[in-house]
Amino acid sequence: MFYSLLALLAVRQLGTSKHTGALALFDREFAKTGAFPRQLSRSLHLAFDRRQTYDYGEMAQVTPQIANQAIAEAKVFVAAAESHLRSLGHLASASESDSS
Repeated sequence: MFYSLLALLAVRQLGTSKHTGALALFDREFAKTGAFPRQLSRSLHLAFDRRQTYDYGEMAQVTPQIANQAIAEAKVFVAAAESHLRSLGHLASASESDSS
């Protein structure tokens, strides 16, 4: 999700040195403007919070349910980012990339 987010920011020539800054830019540039559904912002924030907890917090076990939910939300986010980038001409269409 994060690298998809960075690609979205890059095409607008936006950047930040912190993950939280990237989240704030996504909210400002994409979620609040309606370019992306607010649910994708919530998914992005939840993924970031979970990463912070599981990477840096106390030992916590990730349940299969949480893992499956995170994977499903990541797939939706990445697909939306790809679609947006494709609509701007920054990615080849699926049929174009299949033929190469």
